[in-house]
Amino acid sequence: RRVATRLGFYDPATDGKFDFTKAYAMDRKHLSTYATRRVWRVMTMAAPSSELPGDTTTFADDYPFDIKPDKLLTVKDVVAMHRDHYEGTPYDMTKGLAGGPYGDPSRFDPSGTIASAVYPPEDQISDTEAWAATPIPFERAISIYRCSYSWVSESRAHVPNELGVVWFSQYAPHASGAVPLYVSAPDIPKGFSSGSLLEFDLSVSYWAHAAVGNWADRFYVHTIGDIKTLQSELEEELYAAQTGIETAAKEMLMAGQKAAVSTMLGDYSATASAEEIEAWSGMLWKMIAKYKDGQRIDNFHAETLKPTKLFYPKFWLQAVGYLPATESAAAPLHSAGGAWTLLSHVLVAALSITATVVFMNRKAAAGNASSSGPVVIEMATAVPSYRFKQQGYQPVL
Repeated sequence: RRVATRLGFYDPATDGKFDFTKAYAMDRKHLSTYATRRVWRVMTMAAPSSELPGDTTTFADDYPFDIKPDKLLTVKDVVAMHRDHYEGTPYDMTKGLAGGPYGDPSRFDPSGTIASAVYPPEDQISDTEAWAATPIPFERAISIYRCSYSWVSESRAHVPNELGVVWFSQYAPHASGAVPLYVSAPDIPKGFSSGSLLEFDLSVSYWAHAAVGNWADRFYVHTIGDIKTLQSELEEELYAAQTGIETAAKEMLMAGQKAAVSTMLGDYSATASAEEIEAWSGMLWKMIAKYKDGQRIDNFHAETLKPTKLFYPKFWLQAVGYLPATESAAAPLHSAGGAWTLLSHVLVAALSITATVVFMNRKAAAGNASSSGPVVIEMATAVPSYRFKQQGYQPVL
């Protein structure tokens, strides 16, 4: 209080009872939900019984400073919080016109488009217009496309310090996997310590997940099930293995083998990371082949290819004028065409064709190896790497 008064942040004569948050926090006004909604979601996921309101004041005055979870939280519980888009709530980002016909939860940063000229003049807006909405109509998810990495730090008083572990993920959590990194390991796995944002490389954790996440967003309500299945398979195996690896480490530490424990845990994390990246890279090729051109392939082993047509949900067809609108339907959407739209479609088509050929070739090779029983599609040990070049986006094999 004394510091706030001296700095002019608080005036006892006019400001009433001292409020630490109001004195020191920035009043984001109509942008406050960018922060308070996340606070609300984490608190209500940890303690559903709290029944906190989703809408609150600028400084969330009616929220508690902290909250006691309704049950003990596990790493899995906290990872689930990281992956949230407010699903199942009034703020669900996979619902409504903003998510498009397939529930894309990404909402890109507001920005003026006059200087960049990415749209025709009639569709450009200024920075002032971009930030003028009151309140901002787009929610800010916990899992967001511009997240570079996330982690859950698991500190436990009952284990040796060498077994402190961080469950680490790169890219948006909803399209990433959690990998255990032990603090006593001598090195960080290569997939986490290499790579560049200017070079697409599926041996790099960030790119493996960013590629899957970006493709999945195109048909999100259909693809997210595949992603959750992969996350569950990989992470449940790691959770189950944790007791065994740590029991062995404890025994080695009791025998004075501290250096050996460090090496063992480093090798374990490196292997877990490499296998995770390989699995997600394989998921990318499978997802491109499975979801493309408004269709989904449900059976890669069928003699006759019979893709399921996704078409569009009724609410969206009504909104764009394909079907007669009802009273509850939103106004039709209006979109601007442009060079980027055409280019993106060309890139999608090219990737779709390439991935389908690769995927079906693997299927055929597996089929030739055995004439009976189910076809097993093996994942390639090497995958293409791509580079951005000034003259275009060209594959470098």
